[in-house]
Amino acid sequence: MSASNDLLLASADQFDKILKDTKGKLKLIRTPDLEITIDDVVIIISAHRDILDDRKAWWKVRREVYANFSEHKTIAARTLAMIPKPFQEELAGIDADAFEGIVDPWLAADGATPSDKASALNVLTELTRCSQQAEQKDLAVMILTKEPENEFEKAFKELDGKRLKTFQSAFNRWDEAKRHEAHQRFKYYRNQGEEDCLDLTLRDFTRSKTLRVSLKTDMGKIARYVRQRIKSYRKSPQPDAGNADDSITAISMLFDIEYEGYVDLIFDTRPESLRKRDFIEGTEHIFHIDAWYDAIERMNEDGDTLQLTLHDGSKMSIDPEADDNDLDIHIGRMLRDLMIEMREKGDFAKLPLAEGYSMWVGGTHTDFAWPEHD
Repeated sequence: MSASNDLLLASADQFDKILKDTKGKLKLIRTPDLEITIDDVVIIISAHRDILDDRKAWWKVRREVYANFSEHKTIAARTLAMIPKPFQEELAGIDADAFEGIVDPWLAADGATPSDKASALNVLTELTRCSQQAEQKDLAVMILTKEPENEFEKAFKELDGKRLKTFQSAFNRWDEAKRHEAHQRFKYYRNQGEEDCLDLTLRDFTRSKTLRVSLKTDMGKIARYVRQRIKSYRKSPQPDAGNADDSITAISMLFDIEYEGYVDLIFDTRPESLRKRDFIEGTEHIFHIDAWYDAIERMNEDGDTLQLTLHDGSKMSIDPEADDNDLDIHIGRMLRDLMIEMREKGDFAKLPLAEGYSMWVGGTHTDFAWPEHD
């Protein structure tokens, strides 16, 4: 069943008063029973800006929208979110002609609340109307939720002994915004079908704030993986594309950090691969490097600064708000240099290579490509 919440129009300085108004005595401008949560606001703004597939930009919007979230001290299910002023202004400026372009990607996104297109159009109509009214009256738009006890809260009740004490100790130290973030992280793991969702959530929210990645260490691990792939192929040629009896026309190193951290060495024997770059994903020999995805997630979600050791041993910091010095660029350069180094050492010469075979590094979700042009 979808969440049914209320949109409120009130002066921003009434936020704390509304939180304490557990009996509903305050007279507020209210649009009740809408299928909308604070997560939907993030999706709507991202859909309006066409950045739903840009995780860095999406996480930035999410952090800013969540900046004014709070939770009642004694009634855990009663929550209140205030839409930040810049986003309120943006919502107020959305024309009805743009609704169709927002609603479809909204409904397709993870975490969307509306049950169908008609409901989503109604919510978007009310949200923009309230935002326009708030702008005219110098008020704020808030979302008051009326959700029952959620799965995160229920999971706590199933704990006992030392685990319960550990979780309660951590949870009691968090402020209200962080508690809500923990709720959302638990929900994410649950939707992904993970076991021990509570343990994963606690890990994420109690780990060190110092974020470190060593590409020098990772380079050594990947080199061992590449040598193992070469050994396996020599023993039993099984190209990822093409015929096993043909020579290898392309060797590619795919990598991803946006949706998971991994590298994948691909062998291709198709004649057209001498000249054409083709992404082949979803193999069974992926080498996972979870620290890469973890770093991206923490920079984008938590705003943590990454302390990065490059593959030449030099060190640098990556500010999550910086437009340059992206992690995928540094990873791509490391993989490029590794491929070149192993080629020069003769590692790939042990394979049945076609004359003029090609080598390249890249990924469908990265800003790095080597060579830069096909």
